Amino acid sequence: MSDLRLALRILARSPGSTALIVGLLALGIGASTVIFSLFDAILLRQLPVSHPEELVRMVQHLPKFPAPRSSFAYPYYEALRDHATTLAAFAETDEYQRFGMTSPEPAEQITVRGVTPEFFDALGARPLYGRMLKADDAERNSDTPPAVLSYGFWRRRFHGDPSVVKGQTILVNKQRFSIVGVMPRDFNGTSMDTAPDMRIPLRAYTVLTNTPVERLYLELAGRLRPGITLARAEAESFSIWRQTMKDYYQNVDKMPPKAIATMLRRGMNLDSLQQGTSILREHFGDVFKLLMACVGLLVLIVCTNVAGLLLARAAGRQQEMAVRLAIGATRLRLVRQTAVESSLLAGLGILGGLAIAMGAIPVAVWLLPPLRDLSGSLVPLAIDPAGNPRIFWFALGVSALTMLLFSVSPAIAAARSSLDGALRAARASSGMRGRQFLIALQIAVCTFLLVAASLFVRTLHRLEATDPGFARDRVATFTCDLNRPAGTEALVKGIIARVSEIPGVVSVAASNTGVMRGHGVSASVAPAGERIAQADAMGTNLNWVSLHYFDTMGMRVLAGRDFIAADAVGPKPADAAEAAVSQRKAIVSEKFVQHFFPHSDPIGKRFGNGVEGAIAKGAYEIVGVVSDAKYRSLREPITPMYYTLETNFSSFVLNVRTRMRPETIVEPVRRAAARITPDLPFVEAHTLAEEVSESTAPERIAAIVASLFGAIAALLVGAGTYGLLAYTVTQRRREIGIRMALGAQPAHVAKLIGRQTAVMTASGVFVGVGAALLAGRAIRILLYGISPEDPQSLLAAVAFVVLTAALATILPVLDATETEPAATLRAEN
Repeated sequence: MSDLRLALRILARSPGSTALIVGLLALGIGASTVIFSLFDAILLRQLPVSHPEELVRMVQHLPKFPAPRSSFAYPYYEALRDHATTLAAFAETDEYQRFGMTSPEPAEQITVRGVTPEFFDALGARPLYGRMLKADDAERNSDTPPAVLSYGFWRRRFHGDPSVVKGQTILVNKQRFSIVGVMPRDFNGTSMDTAPDMRIPLRAYTVLTNTPVERLYLELAGRLRPGITLARAEAESFSIWRQTMKDYYQNVDKMPPKAIATMLRRGMNLDSLQQGTSILREHFGDVFKLLMACVGLLVLIVCTNVAGLLLARAAGRQQEMAVRLAIGATRLRLVRQTAVESSLLAGLGILGGLAIAMGAIPVAVWLLPPLRDLSGSLVPLAIDPAGNPRIFWFALGVSALTMLLFSVSPAIAAARSSLDGALRAARASSGMRGRQFLIALQIAVCTFLLVAASLFVRTLHRLEATDPGFARDRVATFTCDLNRPAGTEALVKGIIARVSEIPGVVSVAASNTGVMRGHGVSASVAPAGERIAQADAMGTNLNWVSLHYFDTMGMRVLAGRDFIAADAVGPKPADAAEAAVSQRKAIVSEKFVQHFFPHSDPIGKRFGNGVEGAIAKGAYEIVGVVSDAKYRSLREPITPMYYTLETNFSSFVLNVRTRMRPETIVEPVRRAAARITPDLPFVEAHTLAEEVSESTAPERIAAIVASLFGAIAALLVGAGTYGLLAYTVTQRRREIGIRMALGAQPAHVAKLIGRQTAVMTASGVFVGVGAALLAGRAIRILLYGISPEDPQSLLAAVAFVVLTAALATILPVLDATETEPAATLRAEN
């Protein structure tokens, strides 16, 4: 307690220095805690259910898909449920389906997933209020099927009212449901970061979607039975899958034998579901690994800066330490006193850091970009980084490590205090070497961060400067989900016609899939009569569009012609295997022609799609060639693509080109569509430029955060360098006075001080650039259009560091050159 009281008095004597140190610590601890909270939620946290290590997920590794996909026909689930001995299967529908909720008001589009009877029990879930779905819910044919709400939807639409589970109903797509339960905040099913607004039994789901249960596709998972290994369960699951799907492809899909063989060769696997599924992990995992490394380096700079400040304080207290030694204090006593002061500073830094983190974590979650599923539809984000106690323990751990790093140097300085030297007021410069090393280390870390920031900023600029192949300006996009599988042709045509009449509208077109949404439709294609090669499996993009699509998107027809109304003839071929269909017209991209018809005129040629190894039938006739365009993202390489004319959409993206700012057309379009059908649900309304910008979200996050960390590091380096040189000038004031009295010119004195900065800067820059080059392989995957050794990025970072060090040197150098020799020597005497 005596040490604590003394430490409080000492810190209170220098409030400015104390506030600076505590502020730096709070900044480092707060920033690292915010980044770790997201890193933990995305990459480290286990699925918050009972025994997540026992959970597995059935997946397939499909050609051209970046991540394994779980989408299995309902009969496979039935076969596992009835015959599997190694695991207990459970499932939910494989996509987030949107439906219009009209009661309670206001109406909105909500996401719904159907679940199998054992879904909640298999996960060991417990409701927050009410009950979960039970086995008999799947069998009971009720006019008001039960529904379980997610926590986020319940809070948003029912204001957290627990009484909703006592008989309140909800009207979705003209079907009334009875709310029977609300799930806890951390329950997202098998996902870590998304949750549907409502879960319902599969029987009710088939009514909403008008889909027979045997045609449903499910995201399938299971819980291993006691003593069963993953390998054994996988072998049994594969055996059941092979037999079940062979029958399904043959009797339900009516595939030919070769196509069945191709589909079966894809196989299936079991993946651990211990950490759940995560869209954020898939898209931002590498980014947050990088940011975690960057924030660690930022904490290192903070520690070295604080250590330098404490060393300066220790140097200023040399005589105090000498007096305490003279009156009987031991060196261990001085070290203990220094440790108490450091601990007190660390404690204040922890409180400040936690306050910063708790305020910044919700903002960081809010700033996360929107998430989309495989269909390109927005899905609700359900992530709560602050809800994990590991965040608190991480903050304490970082604080303890920080305290250890910055308190070692002052403790050593206290232990090495010289009674004789201090009492004689000796000016020794050997103690400066420790501070010089710390500043050089800060410069090295700062250089590394600035190189990374420069690379990511240049990557973002390269992406934003990439030509997507369409005119992104002055286009508004509206996503509409009709949930009407038939009879929509007149409705869509009416909407297009009415919107076209709005003043300022240049062109209007619909498409099945929007661009720049991370996902799209792929097909396996070959010229008519040729076998579809393995290299071409899922290697061609496709989109179904309306008339005037290319004019609306600003794409050029290079050969042949655009679509005409007569081209919309014949049914749309199935995705998996192409049946005998009437001829359809198609417009293909330049890349498509280069790949499939490199040495001939493509107009009039035919091609078909199907499964790998099948003979392509001539279902499509090429009537035009259009300019290449990006489809999923700006990073996506130009890929062969074809378009067909569609008039009967069940869901679509309405693209509207205007003469004015596209933001101004949103409400007029909504009103025009409402005149056609008042209940038309526009799920999304954006500008095309916004959607292109959102596609670069990972790169933008990396560039912004790395630049922020680099700027903070540069500021700390400047402050540290200035503090060291100012202290050096103060310590060497007598030496400088003697030199100037003996005839030294101000330029010589400036060179004496500047040489110190030059040595620290050169050594720090050398180490920092070397570290950045060594780390180049790790960050290469995040770059676009440049290499980790990009000279412009390296030179920009080095120039910024040198400029920062030079600016920090100016004031100490001016102070040194303005030294009055006579006044200095009189003061020293």
